[in-house]
Amino acid sequence: YSSSGATWDTQFHGVWHLDEAGGPYSDSTSNRLVGVQGGNSSVAGVLAGGQYFDGNNTRMDITNATSPALDMGVNFTFSAWVAFDGTTVSYNRIASRKAIWCDATGFDLRLEGNTSLYMYCGSGVTAANFVPSWTSHAWYYVAVAVNGSSVSFYRDGVLQTSSVGTMAPVVDNDLSLTFGYDPHHDESTWNGRMDEARIQQGTASPNWIWASYMTMASNSMFSSYQIQTGSTSTAATLHGIPYTWLQSYGITNTNDSVETQHMSGHCLTVL
Repeated sequence: YSSSGATWDTQFHGVWHLDEAGGPYSDSTSNRLVGVQGGNSSVAGVLAGGQYFDGNNTRMDITNATSPALDMGVNFTFSAWVAFDGTTVSYNRIASRKAIWCDATGFDLRLEGNTSLYMYCGSGVTAANFVPSWTSHAWYYVAVAVNGSSVSFYRDGVLQTSSVGTMAPVVDNDLSLTFGYDPHHDESTWNGRMDEARIQQGTASPNWIWASYMTMASNSMFSSYQIQTGSTSTAATLHGIPYTWLQSYGITNTNDSVETQHMSGHCLTVL
């Protein structure tokens, strides 16, 4: 992945890979919303490294709270890999930008009662029940798409439930965005792990969320790389990629082009 900001479209306001050992935690977009360590620690993640929050007020703060990049408006999508490691919980916050759960501004995403994922927006009205059975210690890819007064919850790329017309739209504020805790109200910390958190402008489509999940969970199923038959192993592709270099990565067919293919066989990219 890239950390220069050039890879991510401007719709992405923050992308945190979370593989740093002790902070600061880089934002891979050009907005540079850097995270500050608050007792969290490095742990094995889904993609590479992730972060562990022990449920005792540990957190990661995005401290440049007044950045316009954090003003998401009424349409945005939050996603992250999360694993809950606790056994009993009332409220476990994944991410928060509220002073208190019923505050009239900001948003708050948390797991309640071990099973239900809630998004609090606007005046604290909720859209709920995302995961009917949340297995302790298991990794889930969680995506929450907010579209005005409606919210759609996804687990592992699949839509679980939608709440339409039941929420007050998000109103921006200048509070910090915090992962794993609500420092403004000093309560409800995340007991578990987190990896690859992203927040983007607009309501991501179901296909986009599924594709995002697949590229991280099983990229070999989503995309495969091959050299088609029809040329010699001493040649190079039309774009100058030597077959010997490709073969060193286990790509042994030969042809004048290298293709990225969907598992159904449709070509996505010709290199």
